[in-house]
Amino acid sequence: AGSIFITKLIRANAEIVNPLISLCEQILNSDDKKSIVCALNLLKLTYSYMSSQNLELIVTRIIAIASRTSGDDLWLRCLIFDFFSNINNEDVQVDLNSLPVSLDLKQPLPLLIASLKLVIIKSNCQMADPVQVMQILLSVSESENLEITNDLIDVLVEKYPDQLVPYSTELVTNLSTSFMKTLEDSYNEENDKENILLGILNNILTIVMSTNDKNTILKLNDILSPIISSIMDNALLDFLELTIELVEELTNRSENVSHLDEVINSFKNFGFDYYEYYESYFVSCYCYGNLEERSSVTNLIKWILSENPYGYESDDSEFISFLSNIVVEMVLSCSENENDGGLSDEVFNKILQMIYNSAEDKQEFWESKTTFRCIMSGFYRKPMIIMELFGDNVHEILARFERLIDESVWCTVYDLKVGILGLLQIVKGSQEYQSIRAQSMNLLTKLCDRVNDAIDHRDQLIKYSFDENKDSLEDTNNFVPDEEFDELSKVTVLNKVDVFGDLKVFLENEI
Repeated sequence: AGSIFITKLIRANAEIVNPLISLCEQILNSDDKKSIVCALNLLKLTYSYMSSQNLELIVTRIIAIASRTSGDDLWLRCLIFDFFSNINNEDVQVDLNSLPVSLDLKQPLPLLIASLKLVIIKSNCQMADPVQVMQILLSVSESENLEITNDLIDVLVEKYPDQLVPYSTELVTNLSTSFMKTLEDSYNEENDKENILLGILNNILTIVMSTNDKNTILKLNDILSPIISSIMDNALLDFLELTIELVEELTNRSENVSHLDEVINSFKNFGFDYYEYYESYFVSCYCYGNLEERSSVTNLIKWILSENPYGYESDDSEFISFLSNIVVEMVLSCSENENDGGLSDEVFNKILQMIYNSAEDKQEFWESKTTFRCIMSGFYRKPMIIMELFGDNVHEILARFERLIDESVWCTVYDLKVGILGLLQIVKGSQEYQSIRAQSMNLLTKLCDRVNDAIDHRDQLIKYSFDENKDSLEDTNNFVPDEEFDELSKVTVLNKVDVFGDLKVFLENEI
């Protein structure tokens, strides 16, 4: 409450800052250890107003005080270390060698945690070896269930991935052991246990996301199998989202589908209530899976449709979007050299009918990106199904598609690629229908004209999403809303299709 009051006071009257700074200086010069706590709190609120020279003098004074702390004064050393940890690096440069920092496991736990936090946040790897720091953190986490240790492990892995990734197998083994031990522990309060387990899962996920070597990822997958099985088989729903994200990362980084049967069984048991967690994983299966694995996901979609034979209503739009997004990837993954016994044809046909039947206003159906993602991917791989469902009036379908393009609805790189692939197949199949061919070529030209701008737009959005000061970028009001750019982090079958290479070959043959 006091900090809030002083912050509001400073905002209302900036002249109060200098007297507060003077008060801090007086307290620091008094050597009254209990009052120094007050000075540290005031400095957190006022240091950004100080000149660099004045701030440097105060930092030097605080370091001198920390150097004299011992015995009963170690609590003050903790607070000073925490103060330096919370000050922005660019504002205050602290020489850790001038502070009595120790990573000895025998020292009081609060001081050890404060020292670890200071070293991790302020160090540039010269103060302590990141591997050594990680080992200490893991030792602490084995004996003490503290949320801050999980947070510090995350920061350490993100800050020093190159140094820690070679030890990722050992780190994940230790974390996995800690997870299973905590899961089986009957002495912890349930809320405390849940927070601890979520923290450990987050640590594991951070390490996996920092590891790009496929062989290492496969080893990590084996180590993590007991955790994944325990959560999936026992319906530990509080951990479901993180677990599926973990399995998805293991799949994407190894480019091998992981734990497919377990995920499918979990969806059948409780996936209707948590379907949004599963979409990206199933897309990854279509991207990296073999025919048998992809067919397993397609069979799951067939089962989902059979569970509601009367179809879905317009109120189920989010679930319909979930199914259609997966089915588009299913269609894109189909190959002329593979035979799934007509399974994908059957599912694609049913999905298109479901989308059409669920639309109360059929005009909305023809104005939807979801509709045309299905239709254009269908023209690319399953044109006969499109023709059977919507008749042979390709002119009208293309005219409706042109409206999406002209109205800048069809504008992401992902959608442009899907559109180009579909139009290429229409052009190739309409040798005897010159009006359709000409209409398709015109749309191809429009899509190609938009590619460079779409790529630049995507790059700008990526830059914007990682910019801490988002106001520094111009024209942010012109960005398409974020939900239209799920492609930024989207794994897709299109990543394995040389769309522009196919287009170039076609155009060269045309010329």
